[in-house]
Amino acid sequence: MHRNEILFTLNTTESIVLFLEKTLAVVHCCYEAPIFFRSEGQEFLLSEDTVRHHMHKLVSLLVKASSNQLLRHESVSSTIGSLFTSYRFYSFDSELSKQQGLVFDEEDEWVGNKHLLFAHDIAVWIYNDQNSEIILEFTPWYKGNYFDDEGETDFTQYEQFLKDYKLLFTRTLPREVGQQWLDQANNILKQIAENTERFEKEEAKQG
Repeated sequence: MHRNEILFTLNTTESIVLFLEKTLAVVHCCYEAPIFFRSEGQEFLLSEDTVRHHMHKLVSLLVKASSNQLLRHESVSSTIGSLFTSYRFYSFDSELSKQQGLVFDEEDEWVGNKHLLFAHDIAVWIYNDQNSEIILEFTPWYKGNYFDDEGETDFTQYEQFLKDYKLLFTRTLPREVGQQWLDQANNILKQIAENTERFEKEEAKQG
């Protein structure tokens, strides 16, 4: 089947790629499609969800980062990926998570959550550094077992993952590139909204 690619180009060798098996002209609000990170000929699956969800997430974080609203909390300045592993392992139990050094905000949300863009094969985070640059951070993503509150937890995978954990790489997202991505994502959302409205009108006529 023909595959359409929408590229959010970072540089000459790296892009975030949205794969569509249809043209954007027929993508509706619930249309699901994978999104990848492509680098030096390799592809890493970042998320499988609706296109609209992907674009809303990207727009939300880019808008905040463009306004320098995504400075990291000091508790996640260098270990955001490993801390999120603990957060996931303990099944989002804030009390157990706090014992691992995680910090929660006034809404009882882990302070690192606001930076997560996508995660599947690897995780991608967005934040502002101290110079107001927009940073993309790529980290490993834990896929092992989770804490069993019945007391039968096997910690082997979790502990080995944390032992081997290290940041994969970071990239600076130039402001002009970030704006291009934002414009692209907003245009896609606009197209989806127009498509959905058109489909609903067509269904109403047929009904």
